[in-house]
Amino acid sequence: MIFMIFESKIIKGLGKGKELGYPTVNLEIPKDFKYEFGIYKGFIWFGEKKKLSAVFFGHRVTMGVMGETLEFYVIDWEKGDEKEVSEAKKVKFEIGNFIRESRKFESEEELKKQIEEDVERVRTFI
Repeated sequence: MIFMIFESKIIKGLGKGKELGYPTVNLEIPKDFKYEFGIYKGFIWFGEKKKLSAVFFGHRVTMGVMGETLEFYVIDWEKGDEKEVSEAKKVKFEIGNFIRESRKFESEEELKKQIEEDVERVRTFI
């Protein structure tokens, strides 16, 4: 399957994903990014390393934060990846299979449980 490939600038996030135990790489949303809000299977490159990711695109309504965000939770993060991210100005990324719609959760615990399920679906989605 061919995924759409983009290039974008890494931007500073609010640290909400890290607080939940799922730190993300936040990206500036490309102008030609025409996806529905939701969770996707995706990939992000750190140098030559292509890393499987769970991608969130939407509003962080559970956290009470509005404004669109594009965040990558890198699955199987390796020691040294953080350094490559901090040194990168721009990264390439792919958006692939749609996993589910974005929605508001009643609690952070409910959100964490759903993220865990999303990550497992990303791992096993062919």
